[in-house]
Amino acid sequence: MRAKSRRGGKGKCLTCPSKAQSRGLCWGCLHAAHRVIKNRERTEQELIDAGLILASRRSGRPLDVSPFLKKLAQVKR
Repeated sequence: MRAKSRRGGKGKCLTCPSKAQSRGLCWGCLHAAHRVIKNRERTEQELIDAGLILASRRSGRPLDVSPFLKKLAQVKR
């Protein structure tokens, strides 16, 4: 049995018949989505709300870890 790739997605792309790789899109559609976001034509949240990309499953770094942001929160109060 072949191990599942961490990068590979399941099913087909949300916008074309190619195989989905990340966030429900094939590589071509994913790069196009990034280009749209980078050029500020649409926001990532707008694309998610429209069902054109899936939400990220990554949690990312918590904002409260940064010492700078902790100090900034104290200044605001």
